[in-house]
Amino acid sequence: MVKKIHYGFTKIGRRAFSYCSLPTNIIIPNSVTKIGCRVFHKCSSLTNITIPIIVEIIGRHVLFGKTVLSWIELPESIKILNNNAFIERK
Repeated sequence: MVKKIHYGFTKIGRRAFSYCSLPTNIIIPNSVTKIGCRVFHKCSSLTNITIPIIVEIIGRHVLFGKTVLSWIELPESIKILNNNAFIERK
């Protein structure tokens, strides 16, 4: 299942998709410049995340918890990548 975030948002707030078990693929629109802390916290079925080249800030523990993530591409536009942004906890 693909979850597409609607265009027009500039920030994805803290824990926006926490504990979401349905989407396997997240597509973030080109309007988003900041991804907050723990946005995909414990999204157990998430396998792919598409981050647009406009994103500048990625918060702490964006992916925290056991995941099956197999692919993520980070754009060169990122200015702030917080510690432990992508961490798996078993």
